[in-house]
Amino acid sequence: MSNVYFANLIDMDAQTYYDSLIAQGYQAHDAQSYTQQHYPDFAGPAMAAAPAMAPAPAMQVSAPAGDMMMAQPSAYGTLPVPEEAKKRMIAPWVAVGVIVLSLVMPYISFMGFTVSGFEMIGYMGDLGEAAGEDGGDADDMGDLGLIGIAIMLGMFSPVVYLLFAIISGVLLLLKKHPLIVGILHLVYFGLFMVCSVASSESFEGISIAVHDFAGIGFYMGSLAGIGLCLKV
Repeated sequence: MSNVYFANLIDMDAQTYYDSLIAQGYQAHDAQSYTQQHYPDFAGPAMAAAPAMAPAPAMQVSAPAGDMMMAQPSAYGTLPVPEEAKKRMIAPWVAVGVIVLSLVMPYISFMGFTVSGFEMIGYMGDLGEAAGEDGGDADDMGDLGLIGIAIMLGMFSPVVYLLFAIISGVLLLLKKHPLIVGILHLVYFGLFMVCSVASSESFEGISIAVHDFAGIGFYMGSLAGIGLCLKV
């Protein structure tokens, strides 16, 4: 590439540079932002701008393999994608890992008796068969009101959390943030806590609620929803 080409780039005025970005397919607000980085006095596109010039060849700074994000334009080539854009998916990935890890830890814990999340998932099939043979059990659970809802939410939490983790992982692989999944995750946990606290009972001066039987794995998996919502 000749020195004349570099001289032309350096001598390019702000409006011409802005028009070249528009011709390359950049949105107007992005083109204005990038232009102002190299031409601080550029106030915005002229009301009657000249026809956009044909895109000029530019030096490309090689990006790491797998990085498909558009690089920031420059009068001297293209700049690499800011590190902040690459790091905003770290917290959701950590949250997915915490959810999976929580499933090997106790979701039910009472006086030394513990049941892990994966064990509870294994019991789901047996519970489904039992409910099919005796429909009265499901009716009795519904008659318990809020405490019945809290118990059901706690029982199905390992399955729901694992499903949320899988969906979040797929979205992250597609370079999309799982914010909506994180919100649903926290809503599920919040609904459980509301029903549990509202249905607590007092026995001999001691308040007992469903969440008192939840293990550390349940709380780890539940609070991991916060990480799914973070963009760091």
